[in-house]
Amino acid sequence: MTAIKTLRTLAVVLAVATLGACAQKGVIVLMPDDDGTVGRAVVTNQGGSVVLDQAREATELTTASAAPQAPKVLDEGSVDKDFKDALAALPVKPYSFVLHFKSGTTALTDESRKRLPEILATVERWVLPDVAVVGHSDRSGSSKWNYTLSLRRAQRVRDLIVEIGVPPDFIEVTSHGENNPVVPTADGVAEPRNRRVEVTVR
Repeated sequence: MTAIKTLRTLAVVLAVATLGACAQKGVIVLMPDDDGTVGRAVVTNQGGSVVLDQAREATELTTASAAPQAPKVLDEGSVDKDFKDALAALPVKPYSFVLHFKSGTTALTDESRKRLPEILATVERWVLPDVAVVGHSDRSGSSKWNYTLSLRRAQRVRDLIVEIGVPPDFIEVTSHGENNPVVPTADGVAEPRNRRVEVTVR
């Protein structure tokens, strides 16, 4: 019986064997996250355990009673070749877009409007996408008004991405109002970076 314990949530583990409860033989490699962050994993069987904590560090299991072999770092080309199928099976990472608005309106800035086709292209990478559209505001108005304006902005973005081909059934719209600012400010301060809608595709 082989166990793999990931000690950080970003740990990505690939294997050339089926690593269920009965797995006894195979090669296990620890992969870095997309941003280069490396987690930590402990591979354990009846014979002992090893820790993987470097990018592309691997251990080999030969039998259930023999301890996992001493870890070694594999080169990127070997991992791409030997773990091609496992890499292809990894889920697509969530992707976020931040769209900004003209002050006091539901009109996107010109730069943000140009990003809409990018959102559609990202949605099309998923078989069953989940699209979260969350409105945010600055603190230049009352909290009630900011909640309402943020919701209207999120609904406007929803309508715009539906117009270009994103299926409406996959979209969830919410508002955070003036909560969760990118740049904390005093009440009544207009801050363009807080006046936004975040679109997350997963």
